[in-house]
Amino acid sequence: MKKYALNEVPWNIEEFYLELSRTYIQLVREKINYGTEEEKKQIIWIVYNALKTILLLIAPITPIFSELLYQNFKREFSLEKTSIHMFRWPNHDKTKINQNLEQEIEIIKNCIQAALSAREKSSQGIRWPIKEAILETTDENVKNTMEKHMSLFSKQTNIKSVKIVRTFEQVKVSFSPNYKSLGKDFTRETHKIANLIEKADTDAWNGETLNIAGYKIEKKHLNFERELPENWFIGIFEEGNLYLTIENSEECLSEGYTREMCRQVQNFR
Repeated sequence: MKKYALNEVPWNIEEFYLELSRTYIQLVREKINYGTEEEKKQIIWIVYNALKTILLLIAPITPIFSELLYQNFKREFSLEKTSIHMFRWPNHDKTKINQNLEQEIEIIKNCIQAALSAREKSSQGIRWPIKEAILETTDENVKNTMEKHMSLFSKQTNIKSVKIVRTFEQVKVSFSPNYKSLGKDFTRETHKIANLIEKADTDAWNGETLNIAGYKIEKKHLNFERELPENWFIGIFEEGNLYLTIENSEECLSEGYTREMCRQVQNFR
């Protein structure tokens, strides 16, 4: 606002709201239903303050809409101020910012999205547990973060265990030149390098770079095709790939049928 980057303000507020609804609410669903009274009060307090802050932030942009929502808040929580526009602009508390944790959560979110993408390709709903997934990455931050927050990932994806590898050897990978990216970086040498890439052995790719004739070829310079084993599916994110199979144990199938029956009973209720 102070820099008059007014076109960027709504996007930042929207991102804040989506983080609240898509990330936080997803993480606390079980506590909302089955947590202690203290945990439920904490969640209500957090959601209340987050939504109130969002209303304060959008008030200068959508004054009438934010006022309408605030009046609902005012009645529900017996607030004293007559209007949303009587509040001061909110300030942030620097002591509560944890950038390392935010980066870790961003990595976990990307891995979760990759898992959900693979599930969608396999037509395997989230209620059906999956015995194991393979996370392929050469990024140490991803590896360390996944190991640290594995329980969170498992809970959100309903995947029992994840094996982290640098290369999933059961997948056959082939590549071809990405002319658009090559052209930006190598200009006149693009066609020469593209010919070298087409003749290169797939084993020359180490997961991060391809070194041919003195040229360092990066991931962005290549188009990849993967031949997956039968009944395996892939979800792709920036730092790696997540593979899962729909072949499950009797225990996983039993759990899946139980969840499905619970869902049907809830619908009847």
